Amino acid sequence: MALTTASSASAGGLDLSGQPMLPLFEKGTYAELSVVSITPDVSGTDVSGQSTGKISEGFFTYKGALKTDATERLSLALLWDQPFHGQSYYGAGLFSGLDANLDSQALTLAARYKFNDRYSIHGGPRFQRMKADAAFPLFGYSLDTSTETDLGYVVGAAYEIPEYHALVALTYHSSITHSLEATESGIKSGPFDIEWPESYTLDFRAPVSQSTLVFGSVRHTKWDGYDISPPIFSADGASILALEDDTTTYKLGVAQKFNDNWSGLVRFTYEAASDDDQVIFSPTNGARGIGLGASYQHNKLRITAMAEYFDLKGTTGAVGEFEGGNAIAVGMQIGYHF
Repeated sequence: MALTTASSASAGGLDLSGQPMLPLFEKGTYAELSVVSITPDVSGTDVSGQSTGKISEGFFTYKGALKTDATERLSLALLWDQPFHGQSYYGAGLFSGLDANLDSQALTLAARYKFNDRYSIHGGPRFQRMKADAAFPLFGYSLDTSTETDLGYVVGAAYEIPEYHALVALTYHSSITHSLEATESGIKSGPFDIEWPESYTLDFRAPVSQSTLVFGSVRHTKWDGYDISPPIFSADGASILALEDDTTTYKLGVAQKFNDNWSGLVRFTYEAASDDDQVIFSPTNGARGIGLGASYQHNKLRITAMAEYFDLKGTTGAVGEFEGGNAIAVGMQIGYHF
């Protein structure tokens, strides 16, 4: 019932989609498409005392799903998302011209087996593709990587009470390692590995009355040890990005049904600040968010729209002083039961 939007605050601004699995639990044959516009507003003062200007531009992210029932007990789904994303551009100050981009897409082939009306297990292979590029004019350095696709998996279990629309689902996403060919400052420097972290996501929904539903999720992502270290850049032990703390993101919402067609929803998001060093690509740490949305249901069609505001906690460190910032996410989801 709730549209998934995203904060650019998580783990250096990288954790984007939350790797959703809920379309697998829709009834019958179902298709879904989502688009979210994310606009961060973060600026600060660099270590030389100059203003950085706005360091990130807005971007769009997309998700899609197609689910069907093969038998009374077995369901199959194709889930597409953009799980991780990084984007920074410094237009002023000491780091003027610094430009970094990281993009990924993933396709999950998921199956769900129901032991009975309440207990089920789910899982399947997950194919993920990524590419990265960066430019550091201050250091005369640039990076361009190959595009690589690698394999991981998901596995989980769920308990539901269909007559009450209640559900608790726990899903594990394995880590995925990409071996990327690097070109650094025009020199082919060879392969290096980026290992995307494993994660655990607990999704839940429970009715509190015939017209009110509580929903949410808890997502724990094991970022400890995450590292981007191309061969030339890391020759003296440096890393473009290194993280040491895991993150846990909490989402809690309430949906209220007004009539047979219209529902409204509100959702709160919280992610505590980590102990990681300041990250030049996204120098914020921790976030709080609130979102408001509405859902329209007509026969087999459901349209949900939502806007979320995130307050991003600032940091002070080797990059400079950032008092904080915000991000606004506006999204729409169209779902259809065939």
